[in-house]
Amino acid sequence: MKKKKVLSLVLSAILCIGMPASAMASEFTSGEEENAVEFAAEDEFTDNAEAVSETAENNGDADSYWADTIKDVLLDTQYNDTVDFGTSAADKAYKFTLDSAGLFDIVGTFSKISNITLSVYDNSRKKIADSQTFESDKVSKEGTFDYSIELTKGTYYVTISGCNLGPDGDAFIPTTGECSFMLVSSNIEETIPEEQGGSNNKLDDADEISLNKMYKGLLTYNDFVDWYKFTIPKDDASVKITTDVQDYMDGVLYKKENSKLVCVDGGTDPFEKEWELNAGEYYLRLKFLANPMAYQFKVNAHFHKWKCQSTPATLKSDGLIFYTCSCDRTRTGKTIYRPKTISLSKTKYTYDGCAHKPKVKVKDRKGKVISPSNYKVTYSKGLTKKGTYNVKITFKGKYSGSVNKTFKIV
Repeated sequence: MKKKKVLSLVLSAILCIGMPASAMASEFTSGEEENAVEFAAEDEFTDNAEAVSETAENNGDADSYWADTIKDVLLDTQYNDTVDFGTSAADKAYKFTLDSAGLFDIVGTFSKISNITLSVYDNSRKKIADSQTFESDKVSKEGTFDYSIELTKGTYYVTISGCNLGPDGDAFIPTTGECSFMLVSSNIEETIPEEQGGSNNKLDDADEISLNKMYKGLLTYNDFVDWYKFTIPKDDASVKITTDVQDYMDGVLYKKENSKLVCVDGGTDPFEKEWELNAGEYYLRLKFLANPMAYQFKVNAHFHKWKCQSTPATLKSDGLIFYTCSCDRTRTGKTIYRPKTISLSKTKYTYDGCAHKPKVKVKDRKGKVISPSNYKVTYSKGLTKKGTYNVKITFKGKYSGSVNKTFKIV
C-alpha cells in the first residue's frame, strides 16, 4: 500500500509540474468514453448504457483504497480539513449518500496551496466525470471552488487533492493546505427513481409509462440512456412527444413488431413531431447529446373520433367526402364526381289518352350511374294530353343543383 501511495505522489508531482491546470481538469475526456457512448447510440436493441468511467488506482473496493483517508460526510454541513501534498496522506476521500437524484454541488475555500482538484466517483470506484482543478491567487495562495454534477440516487465519493508549485511554477513544494467545504444537492423529483448507474438503461429494462402523463428524469455521466415503453391500445391515435429540453436530448421512437423493433421516426429527434399510430407496444430511448440534464416529457395521445361530412357535387364541379375530428384534424375521403349526363328514357310519345312519365337516368363524369336516391324527379301536370311537358331533376344529399328536361306527346 505504501509503495502505491509513493508512486501516486510521484505521478501527481509530475502532473503538477508538466501539465497546465486546464489539461489536468480534462484528464477524463478519453476516446474510450466517446466510443462507448457512440456504441450505445448505434446498438439500439442491446444498448447497455453503463457509464464509461475511469477506475480508481487499485482494483479493490473504495474503502480498501482509501482506508486511512475516507471520511463519511453529510449534506448541508460545513467541514474543515487539510489538503496535503507530498505526504502519505495526499489523497483524501469523502463518502456521502444522496437520497434522491439531483444536482450535486461541492463548494468551499482553500489556502496555502497553488491549486486544488476535485473528483467524483460512484460506489464501485469509477470516476463519473472530468476532474476539476481550481487555482488559488498566486500571491495570497487562497482560492475558492464550486464543482457541480448531476447525480442519481446512491452512494458516492469525492476526492480532494492539492498541488503547491514553487515561485517559478516548475517545481513542487511538499506542504499542507487547508480547505473548508460543504456538499449540497437539489432534488429533481424523478417520477421513476433510479439509483447509481440507472435501472432502465437497456431495452429489456424499459420503464412502462402511461399516456398523457408528465414524467421527470435525469440523464448524466453514469446514467446517460433511459428507455421507456408505452402501449397504444387501439388504432388511429395521434401521438406527440413533448419535452422541456428539446435541443439538448436525443430521442428515438420504436415500435415492437413480433420480436423486432422498427424505428418509427427514422432515427432523428422525435420531439414535437406528431405521428398517426396504430395499436401496439412502443419504446422511447432518450440520451443526452452534450451535457447531463434533468428533463421532463410527456407522450400525448389522442384517439380520433371521425365525423363524416361532405361538400356536395354540383353540375359544374366535383364534391368531396371528408372526415373531421374534435382535434381539428381532417381526413380526406372519396371524390363525388359531378353529374354529367342526364337523360330521359323517351322524349316522344304518341297520344293514346294515357299518362306518360319517362324514366330519368343520371351518370357522373366517370360514366357511373348515380342512384335515384340522390335526386327527386317532378313532372308537369296533364300528362294525358298532347303537348310538351317538363321534367325537373332536383339533386339532394351528396349532390346539389337542378336540371329541366322535356318530352312531347303528339
